[in-house]
This record gives sequence, C-alpha cells and structure tokens, in this order.
Amino acid sequence: MTLTDNSSRLNKMTKRFLMSLPEGVYIASNVGDLVKGKVVPLLAAQVLPLEKREQQWKQIKEANCNNRNFEVFKNKQDWEKENIRRNEQLKKLK
Repeated sequence: MTLTDNSSRLNKMTKRFLMSLPEGVYIASNVGDLVKGKVVPLLAAQVLPLEKREQQWKQIKEANCNNRNFEVFKNKQDWEKENIRRNEQLKKLK
C-alpha cells in the first residue's frame, strides 16, 4: 500500500486488512460520535508493529469497529489536518 501526503483510503477493517497495513500508518474509523460539536472517531490509532497486531485487533473488536469502514492516512498529522477540515465544514452547515 502506498499513501501520499494527505491521502486516505476507505476500507473495511478486517483482521486480514489490519495485518496487511504498513507499520506506522494512521487508521481512523469512519464511524464516530459528536462531542462538543466535533466529530470524534470511535477509534483512531497508529498501526503497531506486526508482533503487536493481535493485541491491536482485539482493541478494534472491543470498540466494535471490526468490519466497519476505516480511513488510512500516512501519519497522524495528515489525519489531524483532515479532521480539522471536516469539522470546519460541519460548523458551516450549522
């Protein structure tokens, strides 16, 4: 998988998909809650090294995020920029 700056991909989160991701990319669920007027994903995290992915998969399942759509970003900073942009759009809709 190749990601460029500020790019994201939407994919269903399965164990196979998690295991295929490169270490260090940032994942964020496409489902979230509205908290103080901002959308917050149910789960957002950096992909761990392969030897820790089973633990990460358990966390994804515990958050009921398995088989849900996730976006994949090159890094946390790219995700934060996109999240700010989306929340600004949300403010304009009010």
